[in-house]
Formats: sequence, C-alpha cells, structure tokens
Amino acid sequence: MPVVTVIIPCYDEEGNIPGLYGRLSAVASQSPRYEFEFLFVDDGSQDATPEALAALRARDPRVKAVRFSRNFGSHAACLAGMKEAHGEAMVILAADLQDPPELIPEMLAKMEAGADIVFAVRDQREDPWLTVKLANLYHRLMRRYAISNWPLQGADVVMFRRPVRDLIIRWKQRNTSIFAQMLWAGFRQATVTYRKERRRAGVSKWTLAKKVKLFVDSFVSFSFTPVRLISYSGMVLAALGFAYAIFVILNRLYYGTPIPGWSSIMVVVLFVSGVQLLMLGVIGEYLWRVADQIRGAPQFVVQSRMGIGFSREGAELKPWRAAGSGAAERTRMPSGAPPNRIAGSRILVTGGAGFIGSTIADQLLEAGAAEVRILDNFVRGTRANLAHAQDSGRLTVVEGDVRNPALVDELTDGVDYVFHEAALRITRCAEAPREAVTVLIDGTLNVLEAAVRHRVKKVVAASSASVYGEPSYLPMDEGHPLNNRTSYGAGKIANEQMLRSYYEMYRLPYVAFRYFNVYGPRMDLEGVYTEVLIRWLDAIDKGVPPRIFGDGSQSMDFVYVGDVARANLLALENDVTDEVFNVGTGVQTSLSELCDLLLHLTGSSGRPEYAEARKVANIRARRAAVEKAERLLGFRAQVDLETGLRELILWRAAVKADREQPVGSKA
Repeated sequence: MPVVTVIIPCYDEEGNIPGLYGRLSAVASQSPRYEFEFLFVDDGSQDATPEALAALRARDPRVKAVRFSRNFGSHAACLAGMKEAHGEAMVILAADLQDPPELIPEMLAKMEAGADIVFAVRDQREDPWLTVKLANLYHRLMRRYAISNWPLQGADVVMFRRPVRDLIIRWKQRNTSIFAQMLWAGFRQATVTYRKERRRAGVSKWTLAKKVKLFVDSFVSFSFTPVRLISYSGMVLAALGFAYAIFVILNRLYYGTPIPGWSSIMVVVLFVSGVQLLMLGVIGEYLWRVADQIRGAPQFVVQSRMGIGFSREGAELKPWRAAGSGAAERTRMPSGAPPNRIAGSRILVTGGAGFIGSTIADQLLEAGAAEVRILDNFVRGTRANLAHAQDSGRLTVVEGDVRNPALVDELTDGVDYVFHEAALRITRCAEAPREAVTVLIDGTLNVLEAAVRHRVKKVVAASSASVYGEPSYLPMDEGHPLNNRTSYGAGKIANEQMLRSYYEMYRLPYVAFRYFNVYGPRMDLEGVYTEVLIRWLDAIDKGVPPRIFGDGSQSMDFVYVGDVARANLLALENDVTDEVFNVGTGVQTSLSELCDLLLHLTGSSGRPEYAEARKVANIRARRAAVEKAERLLGFRAQVDLETGLRELILWRAAVKADREQPVGSKA
C-alpha cells in the first residue's frame, strides 16, 4: 500500500494540533488505498506543543515527531520532515489550519494522473487588505524576475513524489524557499485551488521581518536581477557624471562662469555614496549566502524524535561525555591518517573464506595490506577461495569460529582494521534460530569487544537488505522502515544497533553495509544452501527446467561481488563513521528476467518451471537507493548484470572442469 507522509512544521501550535489531527485522520479514513503517516516538526516551540504531540503519539502510531533544539525556521522544518519521511508521496501542510487538509485527496488524484508535484494555489484568502497586496506584489516580482512559472496567487501547500524530495535534499541549499526550488526544478506539475482560511487558534508567527527575509532569500537565490540592476545603475550614473562634466566644461569655455554651489556638489556626493552603499548591500546579500553555504554548519539541530528511526541527515544532540574518560580516549578516531589507509595495515576478515570475504581479502592485498588474517569455520567458505590471496605470502588463515571469544581476541591483537563478514545463511537462521543468535549476536559482540580492547581503528561490518523486509516504497533508502520478519534480519538489525552502541560508548568507528542480492565467482557450488543462480545453472547442465518459486515477478537488486568488496575498501579510505549504507545497483530485475538472461548466456533453449513460493524471505520486490553511498563514499556499482553473470558462468565452468580432471593429470 503506498505511503503518504504529511509533513507539518509547527511553532507554538498547541491550540491547533488536536483539530488538525482530527481532520487528518478523517482524510486518511476516506483514502483507504493509501497508508498515512503524520510527521510533525516542532520548530522549537515554547508552549505545550511537545506535550500535545506526545499525547497524539500515545494514541496513534501514525503520528511521528521531530523536535528542534531551538527555532530554525520553516525552511529547516520542512527539510527535516522531508529527510525523515518514508512516503512515496509527501505533502507539506501548515499546522495553523488556514490550509485545509481536505485538499489531500484532490492532490493525490492529480498525482495519480501523472503529476510529480501538485501545488495548492489560493483563489481567495481571508487576510487584511495590506497583507493581500504585499503578498500579490511578492508573487508578481518572483514571476517576473525569478521563476517564470511562479503562481500569481501563491501556494502554501505542495505534494510531491520521492524523486523530488531526493533532489531537494541533495541540493543542500540554505537561505532559500523549498517551494521555489520545486518550481525551478521542473518535473510534471499540476495545481488545485482552494480558499485560504483564517487562523483558528493562536497568533501567527509569520512576522513582517520573516516575510521580508523570505522575499530576499527567494529573490536572491533565483534571480540575477539585483546584480544586473547594479550594473545598469553604474552605467547610468557614469553616463550622468560624464554628461555633467561636459556641461561644466562647455559652460566654462563659452560663458566663462563656473558652476556655483557647494550644496549641489554635496547632494551629488551623498546621492552617489548612498547608491554605492546600496549596491554593496546587494552584493553582500549574495556573498553572505555563499559564506553561509560553505561554512557547513547544520541547517537544524534535532533534540529528540518520536516514532522515527535514527537518522544522520541533521545534527543530533547526544548525551555529554567527559573528555579523557577511559575507553573513549583509548579508541578515539586517529587523526592525520594517510590517504591510503590500507597500505601497510594489518587487517582481520571474519568469514574471510566465503565468497564475499575472500574477494575483500584479494582486494586488500592488492591495495598493499601488510597482512590479512582470515577467521573462518569453513562450513560454507573454502580454502580454494583463498588460493589467489595465499600466493601473496601475506595471508594468515585460521580455522575457527567467531563464537570463540578467546580466538577472536587473539586474532584482533595487533590489527588496524576489522572486516566482520561472518554470518549464518537466512534459511539456516529460520531452521535454527538459537544458532542464529549465537553466530549473529554473540559473534558480533566478541568482535566488538576485541576491537575496543585492542584499539582497532575501524570496523566494517556486513548487514543485509533483509532488515527492510517487504518494501514500503522503492527504491529503499537507508531511512526505510525496518519491516523485517525473519530471524536473520533480526540478527542483522541487532548487529547495527550493537555497532551504534559501541560507537556511542567507546567511540569505536564503524561502517555497516546493507548488502542486496550479491552474486559472482566463489559462490557456494554445493551443499543444501546453494544460491538460486547455482541451482539454475545445475538444472541447465542437466537439461531440466530451472525452477522458480513463485510466479517469477519477484524482483531483486543483484550486485556483483567485486563491487561489494570495493565498497568495503572505500569505507576504510574515507573518514565516514557511524553510518549505514546500501550496497546495490539501483536496478530491479525480476526472477523471470534473471532466469531468461541466464538461459540466453548459457545458450539453452529451455524454459523455467514455476513452483509454490517459499515461506522464508519471500519478498516481492527489492531495489536499493544508492545515492548516499555515492555521495559519502564515492561508491557506485560498476558491473552490469550480464557482465557479472558471464563471469560467474566462466568461473563455475573452470571450477567444474578442474574437479573433473583425472588425478595426476594436472600440470
């Protein structure tokens, strides 16, 4: 069911919140095809607004709230709401009830018809005469000199799709208007009309000073007219000065009389000086915005959240910790690290004989690691996966279990970094949930305790897209709700929370990666838990139809193992910490499409057969949002699906040929 997020900036609105909630609930009940969340952003209210929101949250889980540490303004409040929103569609609505929530169904209808952005445009407003006139002047100036499609009646309500939200967030522009940004950006736009009502309760905080700031911010951000006027004014004044000089000279030559008047000179000087100061002020408005943009201060500071998962998009207030206290000092982030942190480093990879872990080991050694230590129980990993790395002479392989704290501690002693890849397969977790807890949770705890004890510089850990469960929207970004319903996903969520808590308690730097559907060379070829691609290839070899569980419309985001390993290395080469990233391609492929491509690449003329869908991890669709990893790590998957499948097919054929070669015939 599509999710609609209603973003409500509020500042001292305790009198309006109950009525607004009642009307929003009525709108939601009249729109059964949509799931709603009501996201209030408290912009530093001084009244009982926080208490009113807490009371609503206790009654209705759809109510969520973000509270700022102080008043940062409506633009920051809208931006914070957009960053926390989970909806495929979002609508910004003021809390003062001047803009009726009943507009939402009509705006949704416009969006269903194909619009990306829907503005609610006023046709009438119940405001004082002067307020209306000044507002009309603002809209006309913006339309004439800044944004040509600016609505003459103005718009205070806007609904937009998630790609529009993503653009605004990536834009990161300060001192501007979100509405102006959306109008400038284009997309498919539509409008609905409404009558703006009088405020029901409280006093408007939209003061004249704030209105002037909005006008200046909007005009300066989207128009070069002020700077162009400075140029024209300079030319006009220069021309007037030149003409006056000619007049003075001619008057002296022909009439022999000087131009009298100290007063006239002072008038000219004061006039020109005033114009110059005005011009400097206009230029200063532009320069100040550049300076404010590049200084990098957060646009808002979040004091608390209700009903929202942790986010890193804004600044976050944390409990104070005294400097120099115990483990926090011992594990502080190293300063002045060299650009290539891998070269010369000693690194532990748990689960390092698996197909992801061994690929990470290869790339670490190629990047110049002094030593790579492998810890693996070889239940699924193989020594053959490590053959290439073994040739380097810088690989240490230890057969053991991540559940052994003494062994983990011993191997962590003296290493700079840890890659924690050890895990239990999702189907095995469903069969043996107690074993899943010991591997995924106890094993991770052993790694983190050893990392703190031995002052490891950074832990890079494998999580999974399984934490998302059934998608609330696509693509799934890192803020997507954790809808997991599996033991495996529960363990991975616990892993992420443990990493976060160890960063909070001991300042142990970490990055966690939510892998989507990883494939490629060194996948498990044998055993009960072989991947679907291997089972299909085995079926094709035998001349039997590959079996698809379900109707084949299930779609996944398949990412090549070499790209996954490269993302892990980038986590070391960047200063990013206390973050979780998706690792995928951002491309959806259905199981039917995947099977058809595999049949094509193997030259088979067969067709798949379909069976009843499995009960474990039967997710209908999965696609990663990849912008965060690209923005903060510089990572984007490079290997397309066809190329990656060719590599898998060639590797598998080589392994099978090697196994079938008679003993004693190898060179």
